[in-house]
Amino acid sequence: MIDPTGTQVREQRPGLAATLQSRHVSMIAFGGAIGAGIFVGSGSTIAQVGPAVVVSYLVTGVLAAIAMRLLSVQSQHHPDSGAFATYVGEAFGHIGRFSVGWMYWWLLVCTSSVECIAAAKIAHTWLPGVPAWVWSVLFFGSLAALNLTRVRVFCEVQFWLVLIKVVMLIAIPTLALLAVFGVLPGVASPGMKNVIEHGGLVPLGSGSIFPGILLAAFSFVGIEMTAIASAEADRPRRVMRHSTRVVTYTTSAFYVLALFMAVVMRPWNDPAVAASPFGAMMNAMHIPATTTVINIVVFTAVLSVANSCIYAASRMGFALAERHDAPESWGQLSVNQVPKTAIIVTAVVGLLVALFNYVAPTVVFNALIDSTGLVLIMVWIAIALSYLKLRPMPDARLGPVAVAPPRRLSAAALIVSVAMLAMLVGMFFVPSTQLQLIITALPVMAIFIIVLWRETGESADPDW
Repeated sequence: MIDPTGTQVREQRPGLAATLQSRHVSMIAFGGAIGAGIFVGSGSTIAQVGPAVVVSYLVTGVLAAIAMRLLSVQSQHHPDSGAFATYVGEAFGHIGRFSVGWMYWWLLVCTSSVECIAAAKIAHTWLPGVPAWVWSVLFFGSLAALNLTRVRVFCEVQFWLVLIKVVMLIAIPTLALLAVFGVLPGVASPGMKNVIEHGGLVPLGSGSIFPGILLAAFSFVGIEMTAIASAEADRPRRVMRHSTRVVTYTTSAFYVLALFMAVVMRPWNDPAVAASPFGAMMNAMHIPATTTVINIVVFTAVLSVANSCIYAASRMGFALAERHDAPESWGQLSVNQVPKTAIIVTAVVGLLVALFNYVAPTVVFNALIDSTGLVLIMVWIAIALSYLKLRPMPDARLGPVAVAPPRRLSAAALIVSVAMLAMLVGMFFVPSTQLQLIITALPVMAIFIIVLWRETGESADPDW
């Protein structure tokens, strides 16, 4: 029976540990969402969009908030480590769960590879005698070992690792805001001249906002991990409600504030902004050792992203295995109550993808990374459509529902669905995303072929 307040402690039963608190779940999601993209990569988005990048991130943040609200409602009714993959399976059947679950697993594997490569590059600059590929092996091995410990230990380490970049995300834009108001000692206020004197808010035309939305969307990958991690919370429904609000609103607000402050403190077409918006803000405020600070923050940021990705991917694999959509061994737990095989396989595959970067970076590695280009859009569409499908159904499909969500969420789900489909179509017309669209079709087709073979072939093994 669902507790309306979400305060009742879950019954202990064999399975994943139910020991996480709200701060642990929030930090896992922060860990997956806040990476090198906002601290460094967002500079290229500013260069392509100009100050209108603020509008792009604001629109994306609103869509993310709606999608996560829909996911939160479903997760409160039915906490599950498969999260949206489980719900789309409830709504549309096995093919939906299998496709969304495996595509999301692949997205997290590739993301962990990219982040470990970035960490290895930084470590190589600190200790050039050690090859970058060796660092990648060490990082994947260390993160896999950490994930194999009890989930509470993993989360405590992740909490402090993530805290560094969260503080950075909040502190630097806040200091920049103080500088603009002229109350930061030793820093002259730039006012709004850097925006006004360089073409205004939309110097490249309103048409640049849409490509900016597509690029901004990738900065929000990871916030959906609240639904995955809350399944291991002692009070999953209350934790899900609280963590979703904290992660979504904090991430959206400070992304927008950070990028707005970056184009206010320095001209948007300044090469320093393109290189690192946070570095440009710190230099403008005369903060010493900017390069060192940025490298340390980015280093911890990318490792925490990879850490969260391995965690979430292993839980998704565990949930798929429970429903015979992944190898049976992925559903087996270690003495620490973690899916040992799923963690090891996820880390090994991630390492193999990373090693391709050192062997064939321009062909194989780029193709593998581009193959994840549509997954986030697929996930958000799946969340919205599964909500629309399941809400009219009897409550028993998701367990007894204590409090019905507002009816306006159905309209919000339609908005997210239409917006995501528009983004999908729009990728055809944005040169930087056309290749991703084409390459992503390959794993999608492969997954559908596997599903059809397993469902129609007499030799299909339900336990793999």
